[in-house]
Amino acid sequence: MYNYKTTVSEGENANSFNNNLIELMEFIVSTHHSFVRNALQKILNYSNQVELNNLIDKPNELNGLIEHLFQDMHNHMEKEERILFPLIKYLVETEKFGERPKTRNYGTVRNPIRQMLSEHETALEIIKKIRNVLTKARNDKTNNDPLALLFPLISEFETDLQKHIHLENDILFPRIIELENKLLHT
Repeated sequence: MYNYKTTVSEGENANSFNNNLIELMEFIVSTHHSFVRNALQKILNYSNQVELNNLIDKPNELNGLIEHLFQDMHNHMEKEERILFPLIKYLVETEKFGERPKTRNYGTVRNPIRQMLSEHETALEIIKKIRNVLTKARNDKTNNDPLALLFPLISEFETDLQKHIHLENDILFPRIIELENKLLHT
């Protein structure tokens, strides 16, 4: 398990959003989802442009991991933006109008959240594997200038991802579960 809280800047804490879950979701999409899309595209483009055959024992492994991360994160953010976040907005609006939520097909907000939590862990595991491949290549070779450029891209991506995960896992998700419980049991 990773410690997400240690990577979050002062401006991205629970109090920054004054309990406004809609603002928090908008912040996640505009700041973190935007960054993830751009950073992953840079990483993917760079890994496809660099001739890895002389730098890494298994270049297809690295490219495969990067493409896997790219696809997983793209799918994850789409699910958040098209399924989970609209559901959260619905629950917030339900509270605002003093109504009891209709659970529709999802049963409880915990179900899509459980999926998001699993996907967060998977993304971090893929990043760990990418780092291992890069580190092994750096240790095995003396001239790794092209690979050296991938390290900061991966590090910057990982730092932002940990902030994103902290905001969701530790702030947004617990608050919306609490809200749903309150709405269903009143």
